[in-house]
Amino acid sequence: MKKSLLGLLMAAGISTSAQSIVENIANLESKLIFQELPADKKVKLMNALENAKAYKVANKGNKAVAQRMSHVDPVAALKQLNFVWLTNGFAPDSQMVMITQSGLSHVNIHAVSSVLDPNSQAFVLAQLDYFTTNDPINIDTIIVYGFYDIATSGLTNFTGDSIRVDIIWGDVNNNTTWRTGVQYPANTFPNQTTAIPLTTPRYDGVSSHGFHNGLTATNRVVLHHRLTVSDSADVEFKLPLPQSLTIPAGNKVAAVVHFKPGYSYSFGDTLYDAGATPQVRKNFFRPIYARDPNAQQNVPTFLEAYDLYPQSRALFGNLFVGTRYKNNANSLLNELIGPSLTFAPYIEFFVTGNSTVGKDEFNKGKVRLFPNPTSGELNVNVENIQAGRYDVRIVNLVGQVLLAENMYLHDGANLKFDLSNFAKGIYLINITNGTTTITERINLR
Repeated sequence: MKKSLLGLLMAAGISTSAQSIVENIANLESKLIFQELPADKKVKLMNALENAKAYKVANKGNKAVAQRMSHVDPVAALKQLNFVWLTNGFAPDSQMVMITQSGLSHVNIHAVSSVLDPNSQAFVLAQLDYFTTNDPINIDTIIVYGFYDIATSGLTNFTGDSIRVDIIWGDVNNNTTWRTGVQYPANTFPNQTTAIPLTTPRYDGVSSHGFHNGLTATNRVVLHHRLTVSDSADVEFKLPLPQSLTIPAGNKVAAVVHFKPGYSYSFGDTLYDAGATPQVRKNFFRPIYARDPNAQQNVPTFLEAYDLYPQSRALFGNLFVGTRYKNNANSLLNELIGPSLTFAPYIEFFVTGNSTVGKDEFNKGKVRLFPNPTSGELNVNVENIQAGRYDVRIVNLVGQVLLAENMYLHDGANLKFDLSNFAKGIYLINITNGTTTITERINLR
């Protein structure tokens, strides 16, 4: 991870003197501590996700799209993810401290974010519709997964604390909304032959103590969820917009989530001290993250452009302690929210709109695979396509092309492949003529 963050920021023109700051943030990411969800929270989360999945599937294929969208979903369709919570502090002020068995540390993360790319064809893997760059979309609700840890006794109904979500949007070249020009250069990750541009929310720190939101986007809507005592039993927090928010065609949109305490705190206050008697704690919110327990070192799990859809601008992010305060040493880092690659804060967008993919392309080409799962022999039946030359590729989940052929296909064409020499696992078959692309999953057992 250290290599990837260094590569990312050096490609953006960061000076050598700033590299130590970059290394500190890379080290912070490697030190984040996660734990399995408590049993009651896990049951609630699984129920919430099953309900969300049922809704998504029920609405798939409607020309008027209404669905919950998260870029966790395409990954979850291919890998067995688990859901964990962050034990490091999540609070707005990095001078608040936590004391654990490992010693004293400052709060690590101040915000989490998810950038939605509604034009990503990776959503097909999760049985979701996607939109063309000519389709505007509407955002109706943001859903944040996490749980609220109440330490203050005697509270009733509203506690004074809140979850704040900033929705920002813009064209990928909008340098007020996004930190443009940032990328992962080629060869940052295994088998990465081209640079991967990133759409990271631009953030400008504030040197004074207290809650500050340094997002610089002018296209912004702010939502608040006033937390109650009963919220401590929940894991799914829905923040509806007062009215549907229209995102212009081709724009990307991000949700940036903060916890805003209702209590007062001072510079250097203790957020959590496990060893004190009595135990010292303040109220705070714990984001729930998706994570691949089998992730390989320096191989991104949640960077969609790396292994699922090269044109995707989807990105998950964390606002780390190193970007909380703006000064001469780290002002460059205040311009973006650091990308998160091996774990993803679970945030969903409830999206409505009319997808011209659904009318023109999505139903034009279909692929049936059988048997699937397969032990080696794979039959591919192609339906509803225009006759012509197509590139047919089978790739693994780190983007390696294991089979590639250019062939003439027509409606009803049947193909046969022998995959018996491939390692067992999940693969993707991609069929494209440059304008129409069909992607399906292969399960080789």
